[in-house]
Amino acid sequence: GWIAALGAGVLAWMFSGIVLTMSGATREVTEGVISLIAVGVLLYVGFWMHRQTEVHRWTKFVKDNLHAAVENKKLFLLAGLSFIAVFREAIEVVLFLRAIWNDVTVAGHNAILLGLALALVLIFGFSVYAVRFSQRIPIKKLFNISALIMAGLAVVLTGKGIHSLQEAGIVSARSLPFDLRIDLLGIYPSLEAIASQLLVIGLLVILWKLDSSIDSKHSI
Repeated sequence: GWIAALGAGVLAWMFSGIVLTMSGATREVTEGVISLIAVGVLLYVGFWMHRQTEVHRWTKFVKDNLHAAVENKKLFLLAGLSFIAVFREAIEVVLFLRAIWNDVTVAGHNAILLGLALALVLIFGFSVYAVRFSQRIPIKKLFNISALIMAGLAVVLTGKGIHSLQEAGIVSARSLPFDLRIDLLGIYPSLEAIASQLLVIGLLVILWKLDSSIDSKHSI
């Protein structure tokens, strides 16, 4: 099941590249649209699907179906459950990598592949640790760190997405009175790009506080 999900993720990556090539859209429009879609998914995943209460629901769903599959010896259901668990993450990875991939040169592609290889090694090591010492893993802290990383990436991709649409002439570009440009962080000297990033930061703060209040109620 999980091997099939990884294969489906690879096919999704290849298909997305073909679609973008055949779409006829300019490179800037493609980069901008994918980046902004990735921002939406990052916000949704980071603060709704992966918040502590949703983790409990997802874990309960997996465990209930897992027990049912094992008890009834329904191996097809077990394979399907594994496929869903992995493919869900594979699609997110495809979307994020495609948003970054389109915005860098060949040297950047090599860096992405190196980072991907390193991530796979870390995931394998963490999986071994999780199986042996699952009770010692600070799950809540782990998800908080993950949410912070997603939040930072959302802000960066917002700036890059707006900048790409500005280069395509779809979004207006009003210059700032000072030259502020940090490509790595998606910061560009335009009022629209900076305002969009500030809007996302404000939304992140609201979601974070809302998430914390929900956690407090559940703990009570």
